[in-house]
Amino acid sequence: MVIGSADLDSGTAWLFTTGLSRCELPELEMLEVPVDRVREAAQLVDVVAALCLEEGPPPPTHPWSLAPGLEVALIPWREVVDTLDPESLGNVVDREQLSSETPNPLLSNRAVICGASQRGSYRSIWTWPHREVEALAESDAMVPRSRRSMARGAMLARRSWPLVAEVQAGGGGSSEPLVVLAGIPVSKEGSEPVEHGWVQVHTSTEDGGEGRLLRTTADGTPEGTSVRFTRKQLDGWKLVIGTRMCGESDGIDPRKFIEDAV
Repeated sequence: MVIGSADLDSGTAWLFTTGLSRCELPELEMLEVPVDRVREAAQLVDVVAALCLEEGPPPPTHPWSLAPGLEVALIPWREVVDTLDPESLGNVVDREQLSSETPNPLLSNRAVICGASQRGSYRSIWTWPHREVEALAESDAMVPRSRRSMARGAMLARRSWPLVAEVQAGGGGSSEPLVVLAGIPVSKEGSEPVEHGWVQVHTSTEDGGEGRLLRTTADGTPEGTSVRFTRKQLDGWKLVIGTRMCGESDGIDPRKFIEDAV
């Protein structure tokens, strides 16, 4: 990642991967990302990279549905760089200056993650995926994942769930309420592909819990439906206090998260 300003609270960032070319895939980029959305943008880059490794990339410029409501397109980097704001990083000069390798990897086979369609009425251009990144900033966003990363997330979530139940039983201790979310499969049995969603947990034990579905599912189960789940069904969890949030893959002990929030 390269940030275009010494002020880390303003400006835009240029995110890119390294290593996909060794798998005969294009390296991925995201350009002109506001610095206050770098975390979510990096998460989306990771998702797209994992899916490219597992499924292969879509054809250039074609809309690619990552999950319901999350659609992007992979655009050859030169098509995007030609319309960059002059103050933004990622133009040809920046690429030549940032790498001394021959051939320069920043000038090679690369794809920019953009919104699924161009923006603008006078001059249509490809831009960073505003809506998708904003969606990932929501606490109840269910991030699309490859099968491998989903399996890893489920393993981490199930292993650490007893600690989540422990801190929920303790009430959180902060002046702001503690919200516990559990990620579970919400499709009807036998449905393909399996839809995953968030349940706001009201009560929990080390073996599971009970709560209410946060969003209506694709098969029509309405928001607010009461759901019971077991620890074996978990594929993720989140703790939310005010604007602070952590999940199973952040490597943060739930008890430490609570202590820091007090």
